[in-house]
Amino acid sequence: MHANAQTYTVSDFSGLQTAITDNNSASGGAIITLGADITLTASLPDITQDLTIIGGNIGGNSFISGNISYQIFYIGNGANVTINNLTLMNGYAGSGGAVFVNSGSSFTAIGCVFSGNTANYYGGAVDVYGVSSFTAINCEFSNNAVVYGSGGAVFVSGSSSFTAIECEFSGNDAYYGGGGAVFVNNSSTLYRRNLTFSNNSSDITNYGTEKELFTLTVDVNSAGYGTASTAFTGTGTGTGKEFDFTEHSKGKFYTAGSEITLTATANSGYQFENWKFAGTSGVVSTTASFDFTITKDTTITANFAALPTAPSITSQNKKSVTNCKGGSFQVQASGTTPITYSITGAPAGVSIDAATGKITIPKDVPIGEHTFTLTAGNGVGSDTQDFTLTVRKCVTHIKGDVIVNGGTLIIGK
Repeated sequence: MHANAQTYTVSDFSGLQTAITDNNSASGGAIITLGADITLTASLPDITQDLTIIGGNIGGNSFISGNISYQIFYIGNGANVTINNLTLMNGYAGSGGAVFVNSGSSFTAIGCVFSGNTANYYGGAVDVYGVSSFTAINCEFSNNAVVYGSGGAVFVSGSSSFTAIECEFSGNDAYYGGGGAVFVNNSSTLYRRNLTFSNNSSDITNYGTEKELFTLTVDVNSAGYGTASTAFTGTGTGTGKEFDFTEHSKGKFYTAGSEITLTATANSGYQFENWKFAGTSGVVSTTASFDFTITKDTTITANFAALPTAPSITSQNKKSVTNCKGGSFQVQASGTTPITYSITGAPAGVSIDAATGKITIPKDVPIGEHTFTLTAGNGVGSDTQDFTLTVRKCVTHIKGDVIVNGGTLIIGK
């Protein structure tokens, strides 16, 4: 992003010509928005400084037409040019009917259409020359042609690169050469993802290198538990490369062999447990930060869990029973399970289930108050509680000549 970049809204050839000229004379970085469709009546100035051109909202993409007579853009001098939501149509040149990208420069098109452009020799729509780059995202290349050479839509030469993501190529023609849609020369590279081809004289002729692009999606099992991040750290097998199109709402893409460091960071009160691939139960890694080499579209999840906590006894600390019935009491405790329970100093016969915390009190415990210690523990820590057991004498009820005493029925005479 250039500081103090100029902005222009242009509606005719003269306005576009002036905006490009002004940007070339300044430090570059201008943003030009089309307020109307434009048809060239002469050649535009070469673009020699960074520039962004945005199609206006005129019921769809705005267009710039070469009027079947002129090349639309010539990009040189190391300029970086981006166009958005724009149709480049009916351009004509010796090479690069719509756009010629000279060595050292870069050209990016997002949501654009290249249609009806013609070159005599190379790149009916775009010629990527020398050591330069062309990136097309969600673009359509239709009915472009070269008369005598190769690359009906796109020609890539030298040590240049063409990165195409979710693009369509239809009806493009190289009458006498190869690559009705795309031609890639010896030392050049095509990076591709989700391309469709139809009705071209041929689709791709590639004498260089062709590499598929893959995505890496990183999730967490619960947003409140922690976060996960990625960092491209190297080329792994020597063939890795990262493409970051986040600013174009497309995220990041990687070639096979790219090495990415995945880092999981737990929020307060939680801990990292493991990484797992989507749809599988197997653990990929139990290390919070590890290097992953991508070979296909991948979704991986960082799993977190609450930190283990020591038990805290939450039930009341007393129980009352009679010596003729006995009873039971359920100890309750918070904390990470499993929790183990024990008692110390209890009267004979009083016991606790170590796994459930249930205290059993037999009926023959001596009358009176008995204080003993409850303990709840796990691998993190323990909690104790002084517990008071009150044993009362059974009450004798007399009704008529029937005496109920300690559960024994006595019939009077």
